[in-house]
Amino acid sequence: MPMRSRFPGFATVRVACSLCGWFRVLGHTGSNGTVRAFIRLAPDPTSCNVVWSRVIEVPAKSEAEAWTARLCGYRDLAEEWHWRRSHAQLAGTLRDSKWLVQGRPCPRCKRLGGARLDVWFDPEPGHTSGVLVMCEADASSE
Repeated sequence: MPMRSRFPGFATVRVACSLCGWFRVLGHTGSNGTVRAFIRLAPDPTSCNVVWSRVIEVPAKSEAEAWTARLCGYRDLAEEWHWRRSHAQLAGTLRDSKWLVQGRPCPRCKRLGGARLDVWFDPEPGHTSGVLVMCEADASSE
């Protein structure tokens, strides 16, 4: 069964473990037409959280507020990680985010190498399931 967003109209950002299935919702990102959500991510000093997050929402049509959010380190991962971007653009963006999960053990199974960030996109009209874009740590450096 496809995952439905807790945040209708937005993409859901999670940190997850591909080894045991543990996950934690970090927040939402993207736009529902009225509001645009930006998320700020950082490694969490507490190992049980893996990644720290904060979401801010701005009016969807306010480019000035969107620009200010980006200056403060907030990102629209629904835009940056969108599955319809070219492979080269998406691969580069995902590579730039690996440092957030690199070397971080899973809080449940305590193993290295399974931590990842993912963004779940709701199904588009005509599709039965949403799309998942993942950013996994490099296994060779674990």
